[in-house]
Amino acid sequence: MTMRSKYYTTYTEAVSTVYEQLEKQGYEINGDDWFRQVNTGGKPKPGETKSSFGIGLSKDGKILRKCLHIQVYRIEMPAFSPTDKYELNWYIS
Repeated sequence: MTMRSKYYTTYTEAVSTVYEQLEKQGYEINGDDWFRQVNTGGKPKPGETKSSFGIGLSKDGKILRKCLHIQVYRIEMPAFSPTDKYELNWYIS
């Protein structure tokens, strides 16, 4: 699967998009991996990237050898900017 990249205004919006897209495609995401790698540790600070490696996937009840990889980069915005900006990259390999 090819890497996808897009900008979001919140960290939650970015990672929720991945979850929703994969569910639409029939994938099941390992909840323990998701919690440990995506939900814990908070969102990245400005100028930092939060990466998740090897989130387990299954499809049609079968565990896949492929894993989900996510990177969320929080773009440093000027002090006068009213919102944050997050860049989301994700792929399955």
